[in-house]
Amino acid sequence: MKKKYDICIISFSDLRFDARTLNLYNMCKKMNLKVLIIYASYDQKYILKHSDEDNHIYFMKENKRMIYNWFFFIKYIKKIIKHLSFKTLWAADLYSLVSLKFIKNKSNKNIIYDSREIYSALSTLSNYQIKQTIITRIERKYIKFVLQLVVSGELDADYMRKFYKLNIPIHIIYNYPLYKEKINSSLIRDKFNIPTDKIILVYQGVILKGRGILPVIKAIASNTKYVLVVLGDGNYKKELINYCNENQLNGKVYFCGNIPYQDLHDWTCSGDIGLCNIEPISQSYYFALPNKLFEYFQAGLPVLVTDLPALSKLVKLHNVGEIISKDNNADEIISALTQLTDNYQYYKKNIDKISNCYHYESQFNLIKDIINIS
Repeated sequence: MKKKYDICIISFSDLRFDARTLNLYNMCKKMNLKVLIIYASYDQKYILKHSDEDNHIYFMKENKRMIYNWFFFIKYIKKIIKHLSFKTLWAADLYSLVSLKFIKNKSNKNIIYDSREIYSALSTLSNYQIKQTIITRIERKYIKFVLQLVVSGELDADYMRKFYKLNIPIHIIYNYPLYKEKINSSLIRDKFNIPTDKIILVYQGVILKGRGILPVIKAIASNTKYVLVVLGDGNYKKELINYCNENQLNGKVYFCGNIPYQDLHDWTCSGDIGLCNIEPISQSYYFALPNKLFEYFQAGLPVLVTDLPALSKLVKLHNVGEIISKDNNADEIISALTQLTDNYQYYKKNIDKISNCYHYESQFNLIKDIINIS
């Protein structure tokens, strides 16, 4: 007899570091749903410890290309779902969406696709048009099987509706963090012995080109007031570390690696200013409204953002930070950081007013309706 679940969530990511999928998973648990989750990790010890009949984790090989791991991840899913049934399928990214090839006939009541990015205009593929075309064609092919689409912002919803000429319901689930109280933390300062007269700039998230990290490094290189702490990992990290080494920026920039999401709030709270100065090198980045922005709000950090539609709209609405041009000019970055530092208490006061406004639990009823819980 097949084991039955209310919902199956599939994500081609490590759940520990994937805030969007982890928050969904935790919300489903709060709804007392029977949840099957399938995801991936490079950490074999973690997999052996945490895998069970409701948590299936594919072991990705670090020395293999993404396409290799993706192919075998799909095969892994096919093997798992043979003896299972579920009312709702939630594909948490494009790479999981492809599994519909094997699943669509098993769960045709409620198939949901979370297009967490504009996959037809990815920043990582901005210089690889053939690869981008292939990804777009894959999404176009499999999105036809979807009954509901989820995105992370209004601009994404408009884009997806027009680009794929969609007539299905499109829902916006924002990248809000689960509710946590702001805490007083000196974790970063203590760990790296950063003097109290230094302002700690925090970047958290995947380390990729276009995230505004290198412009900030260059801007603060000769300024004694600021240090940068980078929380996360990604394929651009090595290049940034090499740049810092070549320019003797030890003690100026700290790379901390991936922080498990359940621990991230403590780290964020120990910073002073949150960075979200995204460079619009793709349509996906241009529309961005990432979880890091709301995590900074919850931790009480004033923010530095670029003048992109979704980011600047929110910062202007609440007066919680400074906005710089899309160019990420070094002089403009320093000027904005100086403004934030000189008027820190003003921005902190405004941040404190909204620190508990943007939390994932506020979307409980929407998620419940999408999953179609009676």
